[in-house]
Amino acid sequence: MHIAVFLAGWTLYVDAVEEHQTNSVHDVCDLLTSLSAEGQMLTRFNGVIFNDFKTGKNGISEGPLAIGGSFRGDNAMINQRNELSCGAETESSLFGHHGLILKGTTESAVKVNGFAHIQDVENSLVTTPLNECSVKTAATNFDFEIARTQALTMSREFAGMLPNWSIDKMGAIVNIVSEGISVKQPYNLFSMPVYCPAGPSHAKNYFACKVDHDCEIPAQHLSDVHAMFLGKTSNWTGPVVQDYPQDKLMVINIPVTDGQTFDIQTKNPSIKINACNTIYNFYAVDKQGRYEPEGNFTLKRSTEKPLSGMILAPQAHVIDSSTGSFAGQIIADSYESNADDIRIQDYQSASTGKCQAFAGCV
Repeated sequence: MHIAVFLAGWTLYVDAVEEHQTNSVHDVCDLLTSLSAEGQMLTRFNGVIFNDFKTGKNGISEGPLAIGGSFRGDNAMINQRNELSCGAETESSLFGHHGLILKGTTESAVKVNGFAHIQDVENSLVTTPLNECSVKTAATNFDFEIARTQALTMSREFAGMLPNWSIDKMGAIVNIVSEGISVKQPYNLFSMPVYCPAGPSHAKNYFACKVDHDCEIPAQHLSDVHAMFLGKTSNWTGPVVQDYPQDKLMVINIPVTDGQTFDIQTKNPSIKINACNTIYNFYAVDKQGRYEPEGNFTLKRSTEKPLSGMILAPQAHVIDSSTGSFAGQIIADSYESNADDIRIQDYQSASTGKCQAFAGCV
């Protein structure tokens, strides 16, 4: 089929979804900037883990953590960067003084800068060294299930979006819209092909072109996943000639086959990326490439440098390593590392001081 004809037909599908896509992403940003407890959690906490958090000794998170399961990590330091004494919470500054919210249990000796809300205060080894900060019984107004549902909704909305940019293995960026495809996209979006480590994948990539209907994304409009994420021996240096688009929120969609492991091995995958307004959306798909709402997968970070931005992976069991770090924010089902001295960096570190929190929806 002649490419011009193919694109013309594809544009018809795109036109049918323009309003749906625009409204959806506005809903996502409304959620992220809302004053609800769960909405604020998704932007104010360095890590939001819906189940267990396990790490070796002497782990550090530069910002606060919200954990829906148990915590294991002897001699951990949580919310290290905060050095302010605690004050009264207000509706507009909810969680502003929190260092840890833990729904499950812990037997680890942990230091927390800020308030620590846990289940078993009397028998805990959690301490809060800063003035006026204390260890309290876990806050009852914080609902991890609602927060998880919202994170999954965000991830699915992004997964159903049409890419308007692509980047190839050499770092060349193409603005797909400029090639004749008309789509009203209120942010910058890249889509990776479906990854399956078990062997060659014949899965397609899809976007929600109509209500309750998916359309295939042309393969030539997908970005190169191997150079940016999977190239252990690659010399990935980010985009060449032109930089990543900076004018609005940037989303990178990374679908992973249900039940598989996605191992990020590229040394510096976030080079030249603005961590303040970038979301990496990792999500599960079935063998055909369609979003799998009940899916799960393992996300392993083996980078030498930080993976920087908002890591949106509510279906993922995360395995961290001792080299590099997550930097910015990580939202995941569970988190694990067997290494000591793990550090989860905040947005200030991720952006070298350009922002202190996620700024993609400002």
